[in-house]
Amino acid sequence: MKIFVLELDGEYVILNTTCEEEIKRMQELNAYELNKNEMLQFSGVEHLVSNASCKVSKIDGKFSFDFHIDKNEILNEKKQTLLILLERKKQEIENADILYKDKYYQADNKAKELLTQSLVIFSSVGTVPENFVWKSSDNSLNAFSLDDLKALSLLIAQRTQEFTSKYWAYKEQIKNANTVDELQEMEFIL
Repeated sequence: MKIFVLELDGEYVILNTTCEEEIKRMQELNAYELNKNEMLQFSGVEHLVSNASCKVSKIDGKFSFDFHIDKNEILNEKKQTLLILLERKKQEIENADILYKDKYYQADNKAKELLTQSLVIFSSVGTVPENFVWKSSDNSLNAFSLDDLKALSLLIAQRTQEFTSKYWAYKEQIKNANTVDELQEMEFIL
């Protein structure tokens, strides 16, 4: 994210952007680009910087910024960002390969669906076919019994239960935070 200030007819226009074309255009127009130190005051909420939230003045050739955004808006924005990051981490963990008998097996939604279908079918007859194999993440074929299918399914379910309970606790912690400082102090270990 870059923030530019462009002077137009004695007024200052603020533009925040990640778009390369807009950045290039602002540079061509000799718009002032905020440096790293100036950006610190907007840390985490750069995308909210606009003429509606910031008054710009120029004194002795230097820009001054009066950032006036509602603290609740900043808090809610940071909460939303943390919730999105937490959800991404949850999906990453849910879909990560899982170790069973010294081999890693896929555990994404497609793999879990296939595992569930296999368990239902083979449990109904009480066994797997002769020479039944299950493919590991490294694409090797491994002999699997009905008990192996059950054990792998149980491992996935246990992992899901463990991190889902942590996920919900963290989600509540985020929603119940009353200050940005509380959010910044949170550590999430899934």
